[in-house]
Amino acid sequence: MKFRKIIASVLSLSVFLSSTSMSIVSFAAGKEGRMKNYKVHLKAATIENGIENPKRKTAEKNFNSKASKESSPYIISFTGPITGEMKKNVTKMGVKLLDYIPKYSFLSFMKSDIAEKIKEIECVAEVIPYLDEYKIDPELMEEINNSNDKGLEEEVNVAISTFDMDCSDVIKAVNKDGISEISEKGQLKKVKIKRKSVIDISKIKSVKFIEKQHEFELHNDVARGIMGFESSQNMSYEGEGQIVCVADTGLDKGNPGLKNNTIHSDFAGRVNKIIDKNGKDGSDSNGHGTHVSGSVLGNGQMSNGKIKGTAPKANLIMQDICPDASKSVYFNETLYELLDEAYNNGARIHTNSWGSATKGAYTSTSADVDRFMWDHKDMVVLFSAGNNGEDGGCTVGSPGTAKNCITVGASENFKPYMELSTSDNPGERANFSSYGCVDGRIKPDVVAPGSSILSTRSMLNSESNEYYTYMSGTSMSTPLTAGTVAVIREYLQKNKLLELFDLRGNKMLQLYVNICKRIKELQIQALL
Repeated sequence: MKFRKIIASVLSLSVFLSSTSMSIVSFAAGKEGRMKNYKVHLKAATIENGIENPKRKTAEKNFNSKASKESSPYIISFTGPITGEMKKNVTKMGVKLLDYIPKYSFLSFMKSDIAEKIKEIECVAEVIPYLDEYKIDPELMEEINNSNDKGLEEEVNVAISTFDMDCSDVIKAVNKDGISEISEKGQLKKVKIKRKSVIDISKIKSVKFIEKQHEFELHNDVARGIMGFESSQNMSYEGEGQIVCVADTGLDKGNPGLKNNTIHSDFAGRVNKIIDKNGKDGSDSNGHGTHVSGSVLGNGQMSNGKIKGTAPKANLIMQDICPDASKSVYFNETLYELLDEAYNNGARIHTNSWGSATKGAYTSTSADVDRFMWDHKDMVVLFSAGNNGEDGGCTVGSPGTAKNCITVGASENFKPYMELSTSDNPGERANFSSYGCVDGRIKPDVVAPGSSILSTRSMLNSESNEYYTYMSGTSMSTPLTAGTVAVIREYLQKNKLLELFDLRGNKMLQLYVNICKRIKELQIQALL
């Protein structure tokens, strides 16, 4: 009954806030339209009206002289929140809107004469040339500026995002350095080049952005302890009918275990599919994927129901994205394609306990998540915040810095009798849990217990006891939250509330986040 009241109160508040914010936004948009204000937030620069920049003016003049002969990239900045009608006013002139850029802007391709016509449209504040200087990540640019001649000759791993057009010039420029390490994933090219070549490559028209390449790794191995988390035990909703996809190190004995019916009993009969992404059999010699999966939907079969996940009746899809027993993560496709594969297999919740330590930066993989969420508004994607909180603010990892995923941090557990400083106050952020983004956005969105979590153990991992083991990190808090989302989604579906309130996209994400926060508050009050 308490669970129903929580959802009802949060749902009412969400609907009220949605309707209120719509009228505020409409007023603001009209005001901005009259003033023709604009402010564009790129990773490499912030552009706004009224601020003179002689160097940029010269660069824009040179850009426009070239753009008169062929299509070039421009930023179209609108006067306020972008409506379908606003887009139509622009696209009917033959302009294709590509990537969204905050605030109220789109990246696009056009000739300079079309750009001049677009400027005259009432809902357009400005059309801004997308200069070469906007294409280089500030961190990488700082490295280049601070390098001596020897440093400029050094090789660096970069990720080059390109526009959907002929990119042969990019490959040619990379090959000029005599380095053949090129990995292509759609419009993303991971290459090794000399540091001095970055600026030259940024001048190629098909190049959208260049950033340092950050390797993904699992977000665990912070501390060890003991915890049992059973928030769904006494609920009438346990994730039934929900399909959750976990992208991790595999599951227990993998596909052979599924075939021989020897998979960990806590998952028996509810594993829809194990998708092997690295030429293995989907088994888990690391143990991380099995532990994470148990936190989502383990049913406690081997513990007489004492140790189970937050959605013990949900079904599982496992994407095995780890090539070996180490912490490394690798999949030979874009993150968008990885998420899309899960979606096409029926999953509507996708949980990820891994990322790159990018110091709170928004990266191309973050953009991949946001683009996927825009295209699949009935999906919920979760990422762990990372375990670099002891380094201070602005430490959330990528893709957790994405705007439209639920980013999960770790709170402490409540086991004061164990005399563990990491498990004595459920109202505190665990000191290892990352927080903060470079651009000032508040992340993580929610926190859940992440210190000293007890969950299922892979039969191929020899640590701890026979069926369960202990791990800590935002890796552990994320699947607990994913299971909670599954339970909420089950409730909304069974009571036909998803359709009634058109709960999709950001509206749906806000609702999930608010309910998770309220559940967490009640748990803490009950404990204290």
